[in-house]
Amino acid sequence: MNGRASYTASAGPSSSSSAVGDHEQLSQSQVHKSHLPDGQHAAVVCDHLWQHGWQRGEYSDVEVRVRDRPYQLHRIILSKSPYMDYLLKVTPRGQPIWIPVPDDPLFEEAMAIVFGYLYASHVLSSINAANARSVLTVATAFGMNDLCTHAYDVCRQSITADTIQEWVEWIDLQEPKSDHSSASRASTPVSLPADVRHTNGTGLVHPTVDRDRMDFGTAPSVEATTTTQVYGNVQKPRGITSPNGWKDVFSQPADNFVTQLKQDIYTYLTIQLPEDLREISLSSTLNNNRKFTEIFTRLPFDLFKACIEDPQLDLGTDQERFAFAKAMIQQRKRKTFSKAVSRHADAAYIVENVVLRFGGDVGTKVHITRKSKQRALWKVEKE
Repeated sequence: MNGRASYTASAGPSSSSSAVGDHEQLSQSQVHKSHLPDGQHAAVVCDHLWQHGWQRGEYSDVEVRVRDRPYQLHRIILSKSPYMDYLLKVTPRGQPIWIPVPDDPLFEEAMAIVFGYLYASHVLSSINAANARSVLTVATAFGMNDLCTHAYDVCRQSITADTIQEWVEWIDLQEPKSDHSSASRASTPVSLPADVRHTNGTGLVHPTVDRDRMDFGTAPSVEATTTTQVYGNVQKPRGITSPNGWKDVFSQPADNFVTQLKQDIYTYLTIQLPEDLREISLSSTLNNNRKFTEIFTRLPFDLFKACIEDPQLDLGTDQERFAFAKAMIQQRKRKTFSKAVSRHADAAYIVENVVLRFGGDVGTKVHITRKSKQRALWKVEKE
């Protein structure tokens, strides 16, 4: 006689019900004991997706092509990105999705990092000062806010005295230009069916768009990751925007990473850079510091003007600030002339000047101006 038969024979209805309840409670207890903590379970799932989904491409159901490199990926994973979710909806099944990028190894590396991050966060260690800007651009277009934030932090931490000029030049490239060809190119509509019109300006385009006319030059914006426009039954990310100029940079809403980086660059130039250089060279003042003067000689005019006129930039008295600005303007003039000579071109007919204003208590009394220089007119005598 087994224990189960004896137990059943001697138990009444109430006892039987109680026994079943105890059995269920025991089973639940055993389940809870064998259940992994939520964090550990998530890590196991991510490791599995990383190993089998990303690295091996097993059970892939979509091919994504970046230049000549095919990626065997998974639709359910790609749909985490608003941008890729849009492309999955408008691309017929069985056809590869093409994503053109510039012929730049950093952008190809950034695409791999962004795709890998959709599977697991293991790739975060691959983001460094060299590729962070490219990762930030692609991640913003893909609508991946958490990856954008990490890439932005890497970018911000890489702003130093040795890299500041590179950062200023990069930010300048993000500004909208007045070039007529660029303007007409950006405003030219792309011929697509009404329900899949897609010209979001990110350089990430549907395969049927003329890819040769698109690029990654547009500045990234958080707006593209949070707002969508509806076309037919498909939602697509809105276009990416860029702020204008360095004037009143802190009055611009920091609603995108370009503006945030502009503010970081400006703060570094006016506050952190002087502190860093003073620590390196305690014996020299900023006005005589070669590294400091070299950086300010190369700044674009709007940024140069904003920094010099900002009282946060500690240059001493107004007279000392005026003298420093005057010396910088002379160096900037010589550098402009040298570039013109090396290119066998005429020097730019733009004159920068510094004015020391008297009276008033707000801000500094030093003001930088710029005006066009009229070309010399030569009179030809009649014979």
